[in-house]
Amino acid sequence: MKIRVFCAFRVEIRIFVFSVFLLTTTLSSAQQVGLTDTIRNAFDKKPTVSFRLNTRNSFVTGQPIATIGAKVGWNFGDKVSVGGGVHWIEHNTFTGAALENGILTLSEVRMMYGSVFFEYSFIYKKRWQVFIPVQLGFGVSRNRYFNNAGVDEFRDGAAVVLYEPGMIAEYSFLKYFGIGAGGGVRLMLLNNRRIDEQFTAPIWEVRFKVRFGELLNDLGVN
Repeated sequence: MKIRVFCAFRVEIRIFVFSVFLLTTTLSSAQQVGLTDTIRNAFDKKPTVSFRLNTRNSFVTGQPIATIGAKVGWNFGDKVSVGGGVHWIEHNTFTGAALENGILTLSEVRMMYGSVFFEYSFIYKKRWQVFIPVQLGFGVSRNRYFNNAGVDEFRDGAAVVLYEPGMIAEYSFLKYFGIGAGGGVRLMLLNNRRIDEQFTAPIWEVRFKVRFGELLNDLGVN
């Protein structure tokens, strides 16, 4: 048990150092062209609304999982986006099994959280944009236990807080749509100590965006 905890701690430290290096390097380069002024000027633009669906793939204690998300945000001058969303781990992420009196009981980990996010576009060329997204999430993780004997219950629930920095490249098409992919890390600022699963891990993401604000404006709907 001590070896497992120590190894997990070392992985968290390495991921944290890498994420800090990635973000500080990129932001340091961006600051040379006036990052603060660019963000300030972007908020002077009229915002447009966008809706996004995304799938984030990662690991829970070494087991592949997918996190589904839906977000609504406000885009300022194609430079800055802010908003919020909701995310949940895909079902059937099994983490254990126990056989008692001939009955097999399975368990699966569940996590659901709301988020607030900030994105800065530091590369914008024709249809391509590269973003630095930063996301802060607040939610709950727990275990679900179920079997064929009628047991289906949630246990071990507790609050979680997570921080997800990263980098995403996005391609715009047909003016109102965008598709993107990228990666980053999930860092648990507050973890659920009632379950053994380790949520801190690298993440890679695929997302689809609809620019409802621009679509409604072109349709004459204000």
